Amino acid sequence: SLNELKDLLSRLMLIAGREKIDQDDTVERFIATFQQIERLANAYVRLYNSGCLFFHDWTSRVANSEDESFTIKIQAGPTMPPLSTRASIKSELSSLCVALESIQQSWEEYVYRARNECNLLNFFNTQQVSIICANLGEIKSESGTASQEVLRLLRILKHDLTTDEISEITKSTDFTEVNSQKPSIEEVTENSCENELSRRKELLRQLLTDGNEEDISKAAIQATGAVGKDEATNWFYEEELSDEEKEQLVADFERTMRELADEEKFMTTEEVQSSSDFAEKFEFVFAKYLEEFKDSSLGRFVNLSHLSKILDRINAMETKKRHRTAPENILNTGKPTLIICEPEEVIMNLLTLYMYTEDQPLPHFTEVLFCSDETSTDELQIFLLRALLDTSCNLYSIAFVDRLSHTCSDLFEALIDQIKSVKSYHLAVFSSSSSHQVSICLEKLRRPFASESKQKLSTYMSKQLRSQPGCINNFNFSTFRLRIVQSSQPSSGKSLYVDRLHTQLEQDVKGEVCRETIRFFDKRIDFSKALDRLTDIKAESKPTIIHIDFSPNVREGTDEFLLKVCVLGGMCDERGKLFVSSSPNFVIAIEILTPSVSKKVLLNTRRFRA
Repeated sequence: SLNELKDLLSRLMLIAGREKIDQDDTVERFIATFQQIERLANAYVRLYNSGCLFFHDWTSRVANSEDESFTIKIQAGPTMPPLSTRASIKSELSSLCVALESIQQSWEEYVYRARNECNLLNFFNTQQVSIICANLGEIKSESGTASQEVLRLLRILKHDLTTDEISEITKSTDFTEVNSQKPSIEEVTENSCENELSRRKELLRQLLTDGNEEDISKAAIQATGAVGKDEATNWFYEEELSDEEKEQLVADFERTMRELADEEKFMTTEEVQSSSDFAEKFEFVFAKYLEEFKDSSLGRFVNLSHLSKILDRINAMETKKRHRTAPENILNTGKPTLIICEPEEVIMNLLTLYMYTEDQPLPHFTEVLFCSDETSTDELQIFLLRALLDTSCNLYSIAFVDRLSHTCSDLFEALIDQIKSVKSYHLAVFSSSSSHQVSICLEKLRRPFASESKQKLSTYMSKQLRSQPGCINNFNFSTFRLRIVQSSQPSSGKSLYVDRLHTQLEQDVKGEVCRETIRFFDKRIDFSKALDRLTDIKAESKPTIIHIDFSPNVREGTDEFLLKVCVLGGMCDERGKLFVSSSPNFVIAIEILTPSVSKKVLLNTRRFRA
């Protein structure tokens, strides 16, 4: 493992010493190679995490041995010709790392422009966009259907979207090139060396010339891997397959040919081989890929321009739009609004903002960002773009902005200065420190703020948290979909109450009610682990109780977790996982000890003491 190699490196340097390392070529080569490999791996991980689809099937091999025919070999996908070199590992690895870092900058600039042009892309983080592009690419090539994960993500834009609608919209969307005047990569002369696409075409021609049927020939080529004519001919006589199996092989053959044709557009071998520098060859291949990807969807993925078209069509079908009346006496229009308050007042003040009129819906998880020292620049950038480019009368809030790192604070300032095209957005920025970098930046936009009374806020919350009509089997969980049971000390019968609630609900619906229990024991809530547990719940089509039990040990993260799950209606992370708790089929039962002041507004909505 990587940790074992790091441990070996530390031991080696400790035993050998600097002077001996300089004298021993083998030790020096190992250290230099390992350090460059680690740099290459880190560069690759950053590129993969940035959503660069070119690197989803990317592999590299480094041979630190004179017995191999190469020192570095790169393969960008199983069907693309590999690039390799015999030059010095030390120099080539360094150049390749620089190339990857340059590629990352090019890709991020392309994504940033796409997000600026279509704000709907900003409702999804980097990994979610990658997941959607891959799945829609499968639908486009008719090799797959919409997954439940993608359905859950796209329902952010249309609450009742179906898999059939996703397929219909994807297949009917115009995928012609966005800019047909740009010179096509197909115009570049192909190298005469044999590749996968030409080998398959030639083999098919030979089999048809011999009088074989076209479908049988395609199935044979796909089944044998296009090895040769003899292997395909033998397959005719040795294999006995059903008609369905043969049809599947033909479909796989045609899909593979389409993918190979797309990949050949940017894999222009002759131009690649004309460069003597290994890193330059790799940069050239990526440049051609990116150039073609901007104009048309390649292989297994839909590009961002085409994804934007699909998102626009889905969003236009939504019938339940959120319409908010922003409190103009509190918020600036077309500029951020800074609100300074104590940390324990942030959540109550945030909720007050959304109940300016009592008929307004609760804030949505796409409208609120909780900041911490772990907030990434990617997460902050996407949220700010979503807010600053908004033209749909949404109301956006950033809580605890004073917890942002210095890097994120710099990004916040830069985006506020750069994006001034939309004059109608509303963005509230809550901070507990007037001396923080962002607070100083927004000092001139600071506004006074007075929160509503707890009783009025609780009344609003109670009204909003009532079950909505249209639930499965017409059950409504006795009006409320949020139940909170609390006590001043452990072992006071809270779990017993949840058990009775489960039994009562099964009697009400005259059927099975699923129950999922999630318990928190650590001092600080791990949101990634919590999201893993929540996304494992597969009973969205059935009545389900989600029982959340906070042990007395939990001290940090409870407020944020309760607000996301109970009020905002969902939560997601940078891995692309999304849990939507606002499903009408869910009732959330929370078991907790006597809460802090900031939780009382939630608990007052429906309190049961054991």
